[in-house]
Amino acid sequence: MTDNQGAQERKMSWEEVAYSNMIQGEAFLRILVEKGIMTKEEFVEKLREVHKEYMQQQQSQTGDQRQD
Repeated sequence: MTDNQGAQERKMSWEEVAYSNMIQGEAFLRILVEKGIMTKEEFVEKLREVHKEYMQQQQSQTGDQRQD
């Protein structure tokens, strides 16, 4: 086993995963805004839309589980 393989086997905490996802998302958003592909306002609007969809999906799944 090489040193790289050993380093890759390290487990990440949920906090590290969440932080990593957050900064990756922020970096991606900044690139899109800097290149003029989308505005921050468009991003926030889409974020709200997706959040609403996930919440509705979560509620429907919770309702399905109660009927079982």
